[in-house]
Amino acid sequence: MHKKYTLLIRDLFMEINNTYTRPATIKDVAKLANVSISTVSRVINNKGGVSVKLQTRIEKAINQLRFHTNGVARALRINATKTIGFIVPSVENPTFGTLAKTIESVSSQYGFSTILCNTEGDVEKEVQYLHLLHRQQVDGIIFNAMGLYDERFSNMLNLGIPIVVVGRKVPGFPTPNVTTNNRQGANDAVSYMISKNIRRIAFIFGQFESVTAIEDRFNGYRDALAENNIPFVNELVINTTPSFDSGAVAVQWLIDNQISFNGIFASNDLIALSCIQQLEKSGLKIPSDVSVMGYDMIPFSQIWYPKLSTVNSNITAMAGEAVRVIVDLINKKEDIQPETILQAELVLGGTTP
Repeated sequence: MHKKYTLLIRDLFMEINNTYTRPATIKDVAKLANVSISTVSRVINNKGGVSVKLQTRIEKAINQLRFHTNGVARALRINATKTIGFIVPSVENPTFGTLAKTIESVSSQYGFSTILCNTEGDVEKEVQYLHLLHRQQVDGIIFNAMGLYDERFSNMLNLGIPIVVVGRKVPGFPTPNVTTNNRQGANDAVSYMISKNIRRIAFIFGQFESVTAIEDRFNGYRDALAENNIPFVNELVINTTPSFDSGAVAVQWLIDNQISFNGIFASNDLIALSCIQQLEKSGLKIPSDVSVMGYDMIPFSQIWYPKLSTVNSNITAMAGEAVRVIVDLINKKEDIQPETILQAELVLGGTTP
């Protein structure tokens, strides 16, 4: 009896060992998730018809068994789909439109097609699209994230999917990123305004912007004030709601509350242009009464009259570099830099002296 018991234990351990040392199969996933093989196949091939709860259970089994890494991913290395996924916060923002257009164009030069995903600045949607792109078997993902880390992001890396974050950083997410020196760009912009004797400068936060990018721009604003011995004033810092007239609302709030200001540094060009409309509507002259500085240098800002003073965040160069890095990751090249930081450039127009 004792010998029989020992043999049973031995056979059990052999079965467990075989399950987790050999490449996992779809049958293993189905067994672990307690579903049929056809249900697992529907999830893997993005066929739909599976509840969210069941899909989550299957994906958990896939991750636990490393099914994609050991099985499907090996096949994809031989027969690549030649597609790159691009996740963006908002296609309505011209900044992201320019980014997407350049990524598509440069990717095409490398022989890749692109799949565009719009998250509306929702981290939960970012997670959903990462999983969707994985199921679509893309070769890599360029991720224009909001900047808030979710541990589910790293599941994609564990599955062997190359990811590059562009335009911002995601603290805690160990993947290469390509961005602009937002802090330096903001410092240059505000320092220039101060040099023109503009000292009561409002900072207006935009929406659908990366948490880290906007924080860097805000810190650059504060740096410039401190370096010029100008006190930081809380009432000159305004958060906006996600709408195209949010800059106008912010300007009207300053006027209604009789807060003195002779300059505005907006965290993006759309906010800046909205501010200009409200300033003119209120009878204030630009730049003699109030100077306005934007950020990003979207094309529309340069055909406005007068041309918007802004910071060129080198969107096209950033997009091109992001594609180069993701292609290098896909091709498993070595010595890839964990971080690429491009310099921002001050571009003067008619909205500042």
